[in-house]
Amino acid sequence: MNTNLTESPQAPATTVSVANLYLLSGHVVDDLDEVQHIIEASSNWHAEERFKEQLREQNCGDEDTEIFITLCAPLSEAIAERLYASA
Repeated sequence: MNTNLTESPQAPATTVSVANLYLLSGHVVDDLDEVQHIIEASSNWHAEERFKEQLREQNCGDEDTEIFITLCAPLSEAIAERLYASA
């Protein structure tokens, strides 16, 4: 499983609101190698679109490359759910 936090090494340090961070998990159809990304976005829809774009870029795909998303949740909810499950 790959995990990726999208960031720009040249960008100056800025404060990011946790409310704008989403945890996404998924894979390219016909490739069961699940990947997870944390993406800054204004909504679930925008996070999903950015995730699909990143997976297509990583797999040299085009717009016809199908992406299967298994999880898209605000990061704060995903953390709370994981902490609750561990208790």
